This record gives sequence, structure tokens and C-alpha cells, in this order.
Amino acid sequence: MKTRFTGGRQAGFTLIEMLTVIAIIAILAAIMVPVTGSARKIAERRRAMTEMNSIKVAAMQFYTEHRYMPWPGDPKVGEDKWTSDADQAEVMDLLTGNNPLKKTYLQIPTKSQAPGNPLLFVDPWRQPYQIGMDRNMDGAVEWGGRNVMEKVLVLSPGPPGENKPLQTFD
Repeated sequence: MKTRFTGGRQAGFTLIEMLTVIAIIAILAAIMVPVTGSARKIAERRRAMTEMNSIKVAAMQFYTEHRYMPWPGDPKVGEDKWTSDADQAEVMDLLTGNNPLKKTYLQIPTKSQAPGNPLLFVDPWRQPYQIGMDRNMDGAVEWGGRNVMEKVLVLSPGPPGENKPLQTFD
């Protein structure tokens, strides 16, 4: 049997070709890392805004049907208040069905429940949402030294290292 001569070149990839492909892959990976990181940050902010709006809508639905804000304990009316962690869990308890009408106004996603306390609604950075309510019925809640013309305000402390909270109002 005769052996065929292929002109001195064997089939396969040269070292230069392999290094070129590896360099291209490394460049693409270096470009993608910051892009995916910023996309994740945007997604976390959007999730927080969606959850804050859900809390606000649920509190307003509760108010419409009960004629008082979903605040823990008595009295139903008083000065405007902002939630502590314990208060927030009690507000969530009222909104998730433990109220006189036994109606569910809000469901807390599993990924947004604090470890060990499924009624504490936390943002994507694991910090509890802060809720301010107009309990004196003047149509505004005090925040940052000013009256915001809303019945319910919801804040997230925002991502760690940023000193600007996310909010559901201007």
C-alpha cells in the first residue's frame, strides 16, 4: 500500500491558532464580567422597587377596606409612624391575612423573607423595608424634615456602600 504525502502539513491546530482563540475568549470574558455585574445591580434595584410598590398598594387596599392603616395594636389613628423591624413584621402579618377580614393583601416572596422571620420583608440586600404611614389622616407622611403628600411611604436602605435610599415617592 502506498502512503500519500500531504505536502508536509498535518491536520490540526497550530499553537498560534490555539493561543489566538484563548486570547479572544479571555477578552470576551473580561468584557462580560462588568456587564453582568451591572445588569445584576439593575435587576436588584428593579426588584426592590417592585416589592416596595407591592407593599404600598397592599397597605392602601387594606386602608380602603378597613378605613384605618395596617398598624400594629391600638389605636387605629395617631401620629405618623415609621416601622421598626418588629413593627414591620406586625404590619406584614396584617397584610398577609391575619386581619379582621382574614383577607390577604400581600404575599412575601420566599427570597424576600428574613431568615428566621418569614414575616419580615427584606430587600435584595437583606435589609428590612421601612414603611411610613399617615396615621393622623392629614394626607401626608413626614420624612426627612418635610411632609410627603402620600398615605404610605416605603423605603429601602439600598445597596451597601450607597447612601441614597430607594423610595416610592419623589
